Amino acid sequence: MNIRLLKIFKEVYELKSITKATETLYISQPAVSQAVKELETVLNRNLFVRKSGGIEPTPFGAQFYLQVTHFLKGYHQFEADVFKLNKSNPLRIGSSITVAKTTLPDIIKRYESLHLEHKTETTIANAQDVLALLIEDKVDVAIIEGSMHDETFETIELGTYSLKFFSKYPHNISNLESLLQHRVLLRESGSSIRNAFEALLLKHKLVYHPTWQTVNSEAILFAVRQDLGIGFLPEVLIHHDFYIYDDITTDITTPITLCYRKNQVFEDPLNEFVDIVLEAFGK
Repeated sequence: MNIRLLKIFKEVYELKSITKATETLYISQPAVSQAVKELETVLNRNLFVRKSGGIEPTPFGAQFYLQVTHFLKGYHQFEADVFKLNKSNPLRIGSSITVAKTTLPDIIKRYESLHLEHKTETTIANAQDVLALLIEDKVDVAIIEGSMHDETFETIELGTYSLKFFSKYPHNISNLESLLQHRVLLRESGSSIRNAFEALLLKHKLVYHPTWQTVNSEAILFAVRQDLGIGFLPEVLIHHDFYIYDDITTDITTPITLCYRKNQVFEDPLNEFVDIVLEAFGK
C-alpha cells in the first residue's frame, strides 16, 4: 500500500468509474484496475462491486474512502510543510578544487540571482573528501574531478579537463621517460589528477617515486613559479606564462562529474541547480 494506490482509489471512488479515472489521472485503464486489485489484495476485502453500469463501492469501500481522504489531506499538508522547509534550508554544495577555481562561482551566482529565497552552503575539498561528504549526506550535490560508481546516486558526466605537464622554463625533454628525470610536483594519492598520472605511467610501463605531493593545486603552481620542478595539473589552471609540454600528454584527461542522491525530499532547488550546472557546461 502506498500513496499512489490511495490516490488512484480516491479518484475511482469519487468518479464511480475506472474509465473516467484513467482520463483524469492520465494513466492506462489496466494500471488503474491493477491498483484497485492490489489494494483489495492487501486489505483482503472488496472495495467495489462491478455492475453493468459501472462500479459501486462496498460498505467497506465507503468506510475505507473516509480514512483515505483523511490520510491524504494530512499527507498533502505534510508536502506543503516540506516545501516550506525546502525553501528555508540551504542547498549544500560540494566541489573539488579545480571546479571551484573555474566554473563554480558563476554557477552559484546565477542560482542565487534567480532564486533569492534559496541560500547555498559550499564546501571545497579534494574529490575523495567531497564524495565522502555526499555519501554521509553532509552535502546535497557535488561537482568533482573524477568519477563516481554508486547506484544510489545520479551521476552526469559534464566534460573533461585536459591534464598537462608544465614548468617555469623549458627543459630539454623529449618524452615522458626524460621528463621523469626531473622532480614532478604532484597532487595527493587518490586524487583524480594523481590517478591520471599513475595511469599514464602504467600505460608506458614506467615507475616514478614521488618526492613532492600536495592536496592543493595552488601549492603546485607556486612551486613551479619558484622553479622547484615540473607540475602536472588541469590545463585550465595553468597560467599562460608557464611552459607546457604538449607533446608529452596529448590526450590525458580527467572527467568532471555531477553527483547527487536519487529521490531526495528537497527536489525543486536541486533540480534547478542541476539545470544551471548543465547549462554552464554546455549540456
